Amino acid sequence: MSNKAELDLAGVGWPVCLLECKRTLKSMQAGDILEIALQDPDALDELVTIVTRSPDRILAIDPEQGGYRIRIRKG
Repeated sequence: MSNKAELDLAGVGWPVCLLECKRTLKSMQAGDILEIALQDPDALDELVTIVTRSPDRILAIDPEQGGYRIRIRKG
C-alpha cells in the first residue's frame, strides 16, 4: 500500500524547492506518491528534468492559479 505526502513550495524559489523535493523523495518508499505545489516555472522545468532521469515517475502536472501541482511516484 502506497502512502501519499504533500509538499507546499508555493513562494519558495529555485533551487531551494528542488532541494526540498529531493530530500522528501529520498525519505519515501518505492510506490509512494509525492504531491508538490509550486509556483516557479523554472523550478518545474528542472524538477521534470531531474525526475525523468531517475527511477521516479511523473504522474501528472496540473496548472493551478498562480502555479502548478505535480504528482510523482517514488521509483
